[in-house]
Amino acid sequence: MRTSEKTDAEWIRLARLYLEAAGGRYLPGMVHNANNACQIIAMATELLRVGNGTNLCTKLDKIAGADSELQVLFGTVESRTLLLSSTTQQVHIPDVVRCELDFFQNCLFFKHNVRTTVSTPDTLPPVALPPMALVYCFEAGLANAVEACESAGSAGVSELNVTLAGTQDAARISVMSPTTLPPGMDPFSPKATSKPDRTGMGLTIARNLCAGLGWTVSLTGGETSTTYILDIPFRECAFSTIEQG
Repeated sequence: MRTSEKTDAEWIRLARLYLEAAGGRYLPGMVHNANNACQIIAMATELLRVGNGTNLCTKLDKIAGADSELQVLFGTVESRTLLLSSTTQQVHIPDVVRCELDFFQNCLFFKHNVRTTVSTPDTLPPVALPPMALVYCFEAGLANAVEACESAGSAGVSELNVTLAGTQDAARISVMSPTTLPPGMDPFSPKATSKPDRTGMGLTIARNLCAGLGWTVSLTGGETSTTYILDIPFRECAFSTIEQG
């Protein structure tokens, strides 16, 4: 069900803008993570230079580990960029979920204050869909959960449960967080937000993308948790009649 008079093309453009903006929003985290790895390489290299070969294997292991972290960081950013296509293609949903969770390591609150339990079976079949829509709709739910945990300001580590499961007809992605919805709020209505520095359009865009593709999305709250659910039927879908500009 669409929630405003915007066209499908406008919703697609909004989703793309949000995804591109998210890349910029997490840029400080990317720089932080890359800088950490570079410092490890620099320190281990200097120790090699002055250490006369002492503990050589340990130092080389540190360099190799930091180099691997850099490769993962930049590889994840590149993979996410390649997924921002609105053209229908065969997509392995577990790969996209894992890529998004790796990308969110650039959100420093997520990296240091959120413990994520993940279940992503590899047995789901590929689905022909616009990858940008999947990235956006999953990321909208994940970002909403992480921001809610951060806004709650609870001490210690927040627990998120991300589950990907398949039925006979659809794949279901769920994100459960230890947060609650404000009473009476429809989280999918335009400008609905409990965070004053947000536009409140993220979930609205997700619902409208889902409506155009035949997917369903929901966000329900209980006394101690909130669950975001995205259902994607195992059938080809496309923005075939939409100007994607």
